[in-house]
Amino acid sequence: MSPSRALLTLPLLLGVLRAQDPATFRVSTQLVQVPVTVRDRHGVALQNLKAEDFRLFDNGVRAAIQHVWRESDLPLTIGLIVDVSYSEHSSIREERQAVAEFLNRMMRPVDRAFLLTVATRTTLLTDLTDSIDDLRQGLAAVQPETSLYDAAARGRQLGEPCPTKLEGTKVVSRCGGSAIWDAVSAAARLRLRTVAVSKALIVLSDGLDTGSIHTLDRAIQEVQLSDTTVYGIKVGDVRAILAHGLSKLAAETGGEQFRPSRNNFAEIFRRIEDDLRTRYVLALTPNPATARPGLHRLRVEVTRPGAIVRARASYYSQASPE
Repeated sequence: MSPSRALLTLPLLLGVLRAQDPATFRVSTQLVQVPVTVRDRHGVALQNLKAEDFRLFDNGVRAAIQHVWRESDLPLTIGLIVDVSYSEHSSIREERQAVAEFLNRMMRPVDRAFLLTVATRTTLLTDLTDSIDDLRQGLAAVQPETSLYDAAARGRQLGEPCPTKLEGTKVVSRCGGSAIWDAVSAAARLRLRTVAVSKALIVLSDGLDTGSIHTLDRAIQEVQLSDTTVYGIKVGDVRAILAHGLSKLAAETGGEQFRPSRNNFAEIFRRIEDDLRTRYVLALTPNPATARPGLHRLRVEVTRPGAIVRARASYYSQASPE
């Protein structure tokens, strides 16, 4: 489905909860979408919340909520980034199997996904598709990467290439062995920004970036501009336990970071699926008279007693990456 067609069909899919004619609802580029997960103390998703149950604050000022909808019936676009750098080699087999099971269970005919690997460069193994068979073929190419030649043989570069240098007869990257923020930036900017409906980016990595062209802040900005939720699954080298980039990415976008124990990938992916199928989305239109360009901090409150809220924490207004 093209982005323009998605904009036309969204009013039929969203199930807007405000007391208004759904036919009048339109998605515009000015709308800021704020995914919100609301659960009780036992972790059960709260159902049947109305617009009046939410309070949304933009830079500390109460903001009008234009629309509220549930995403359970919307088409979903998922980007998967698998770190295949040296520190991840021992985990790749389990990661590949877990991703396959997740896609088999999660994907519906209306959903799409794409698959990237990251090490010295970002490699596109499977472009946006609704075909499980195509995604399985891409997963078969998720293998430990030992050189730029490995990556080039498996797929094409997505995003800007890292500078290279010649060491003897070997071409090596100047970015280091794991350019995670480059992969996140490229996925958000080149594959997710034009998608109009529900979307998520799942990153399987230890979170230790060793020399991207782009910074973590730039990666967060790209993800925010694409209205995407990030889920981090922190696997691999235990020495990277103090690397907090993945958790910051997840927190800023309303997602979550997980740390597998005993390879419980299936349970983690089940939780991500439940998150994506039960969350609400609040939409606000920034007031052009008062909205300053740049980063805006968001806060969401729910008036139901005992509600536990996790939501997107920020967005960029009238801003473009430098």
